[in-house]
Amino acid sequence: MRIWSAACSTGEEPYSIAISLAANQLRLSQWSLNVVATDISRDAIDTAKAGVYRERSIESLDPKRLKRYFKRNESESTWEIKPSIRGMVEFYRHNLLEPLRQPTFDCIFIRNVLIYFDQESKQRVVNNLLDSMSSQGYLVVGPSEGIFEMLSPLKKHSPLLYQKVE
Repeated sequence: MRIWSAACSTGEEPYSIAISLAANQLRLSQWSLNVVATDISRDAIDTAKAGVYRERSIESLDPKRLKRYFKRNESESTWEIKPSIRGMVEFYRHNLLEPLRQPTFDCIFIRNVLIYFDQESKQRVVNNLLDSMSSQGYLVVGPSEGIFEMLSPLKKHSPLLYQKVE
């Protein structure tokens, strides 16, 4: 299973995905799992790779998951994602206006970024995302992306979940 967190910012989304996969490792034991995370900002990618977060970033995380997947740094009041989870995510710098040169993905997350794009740029990004999806792949979008009319080639499962059907 290949998952892409497009515009991952400082890594909270791809690490949340990796934690969910790890929490279901028994069910997924026969699967090869790959989480790819991209962002255009070099600083965001560096922060994501470090996997160190302040209290505010992890406040909604279940205490059991927090204890299992993070290590507390008392002196700096931060939480560091454990290496087993950090190792599940590959980070790359990438501009969404360009195709991502990777094998196709089974699921792509694109949330809270396209609100900053004009219509022409949004269409270009959507085309790149569609090209990066596997034949039965899923696309998870944010509620304010403004691309719903561009997703007509996909089957709508819910307001934020679409599937490529060929």
